[in-house]
Amino acid sequence: MVLFKSIKQKFHIIVGVLILLVCVGYAELAVFLNKLRTSSETVQVYATINKDIKKLEKDFWELRFWEKVVNTRNHPNAEKQFGITIEKIKKRLLLLNPKLFTEQLSGKTLQIFRLIVEYKNAFDQLMQYEADQKANRIQTDSSYNALASVIQANNEADFYRLLGSIEQFTANHQKNRGDPEYQAFRTVFELLKEKFKKQNLMNARVESDFANLEHSATRDFMLEKEMRLIYKRLDEISMGLTGLFSNISQSAEKLSTKAISTGKRLRDTLHLWFLVSAGIAFILLLVIINIIAKTIVNPIRQMSEVVTEIKSGNDQARFSSGSGDEIAELGFAFNDMLETISEHHYHLEELVEKRTAELNKTLEKVEEANKKIMDSLQYAKMIQRSMLTNLDMIKIYLPDSFFVWMPRDIVSGDIFFTDSFDDGFVIAVLDCTGHGIPGAFMTMIASSGLTRIIRNEKCHDPAQVLKQLNFTVKTSLQQDTEYAVSDDGLDAAICLVNTKEKTLVFAGARLPLVYVHNDTSHIIKGDRQSLGYRKSNTDFNFTNQTISIEQGMSFYMLTDGFIDQLGGEKNRRFGTRRFRNLAEQISRERFEKQGEMLLQTFNEYQGENERQDDVTVIGFAFNDYQGQT
Repeated sequence: MVLFKSIKQKFHIIVGVLILLVCVGYAELAVFLNKLRTSSETVQVYATINKDIKKLEKDFWELRFWEKVVNTRNHPNAEKQFGITIEKIKKRLLLLNPKLFTEQLSGKTLQIFRLIVEYKNAFDQLMQYEADQKANRIQTDSSYNALASVIQANNEADFYRLLGSIEQFTANHQKNRGDPEYQAFRTVFELLKEKFKKQNLMNARVESDFANLEHSATRDFMLEKEMRLIYKRLDEISMGLTGLFSNISQSAEKLSTKAISTGKRLRDTLHLWFLVSAGIAFILLLVIINIIAKTIVNPIRQMSEVVTEIKSGNDQARFSSGSGDEIAELGFAFNDMLETISEHHYHLEELVEKRTAELNKTLEKVEEANKKIMDSLQYAKMIQRSMLTNLDMIKIYLPDSFFVWMPRDIVSGDIFFTDSFDDGFVIAVLDCTGHGIPGAFMTMIASSGLTRIIRNEKCHDPAQVLKQLNFTVKTSLQQDTEYAVSDDGLDAAICLVNTKEKTLVFAGARLPLVYVHNDTSHIIKGDRQSLGYRKSNTDFNFTNQTISIEQGMSFYMLTDGFIDQLGGEKNRRFGTRRFRNLAEQISRERFEKQGEMLLQTFNEYQGENERQDDVTVIGFAFNDYQGQT
């Protein structure tokens, strides 16, 4: 390792050694696995051979069974079943995969096939002989009956005795199939023939009957002799097939046992190889870990200790190493960086102290300015509140009422206005552009204009008030000129209550009036025209809508800050429909209670969401009025 100072060179050597070991191990593993696979396939092959041979042996004994049944003629379909079994054996032999058999076993399967064919041919020959024997016996019976008729015509006892002996020996021969029976038959036959000659009973017909009987009896004996040879051959074939079946099964079992033993040795060798490989890998891992610890981990740990000492306040701590590799170069560069940092440390402290002092001064100025702004806003809030009608004064002519006024910021863009006179009073709600300081400035302009129109000019008609307020705001902001720099305005709702005629006249600029009568809510929408904007038409005539005040009616005026508030489970707008339902619920309560319920519902619906806009809601009723028809 001394020759290789570079970590990169050491790494390349370690990787090369690992790759070499992996390649060698993979090659050895491939050889072992191939041998193990061959051994496993061999076991399966010989198991298949043994299974097929067992099936062949079973089919062959089934064939012997049907052969015996055919000979005894105890089953009408015996010959058909024999043929089916023969074909099944041939088919099974043809289906044997020659690739599974060794050369020696392949030769034995060919012998089995030849013996099966020979067995089939011998059985066919046996069936032919039996058919010939049956036909020959018909000829024998015919010749025997002809001679019997001649003897009956002469009616001599000696002839009857000889004929009975022939019949007895013929029956014994057919039963026992032996040479003694046949020789006895021949002796009696010759005696009968001589007797016929002595009695001058021989003629051409009789001689023909004797010749036919002799020929058929001799043929029957020859056929029987051939059939015994075939039976003997069938037994020999059976013994040969049984021996071949047994020999192949034993060979397959021996080869299978050998393959299993080979596989076991291979698995043991593979297990040992894994143990040796694991030992070598463990030793190599220790070597690699040691090299990594010396060349990488230890130098990095030393640099970490240097950092820890520097954090503890020891500015003189430095990295040291006798190596010349990349980690050592990094450590020496780290020392250079520490020297540079140490040099700039003092300058940095001076700069920080200087900048901190400057920031503190700036912060003091900002806090002072913020305090002035907040003081101004609080004063503006006080001024704006002073512009609102005193609630105690309102209670004099409108005792059943509540007023909810909630600025989103310190000051509000919403404002309400009331004014009373001899035959009634006016109540208005204004929602100016924006909120906060811009909205508050707009409320001052709108409130001033509304006060001038209603109090100074004595205009109490809600539609006319809205029309004049539209003109006043638009001209005050010079938004009726081409050089206008702003586009601000407001929405408004105004109610004129005539206490003598017991009527309420409503006109609205985009703001509605909601009222509840007999537990049912109703809504009167304002005109779709805002006030004071550039596009606001100063000639637009707003619409007055009159309502006869009846006992139990409750009225509600509001800005869009309430119905536009987002909240609830689905984070949607509160909405007009939900507000109407709320109005129906709270209308049965006292108005102080109604205000509390309305605020509670709003806060619960808002939840943790931010307030969308300024909120103003006014509710009032005239419970001491008697309705008119």
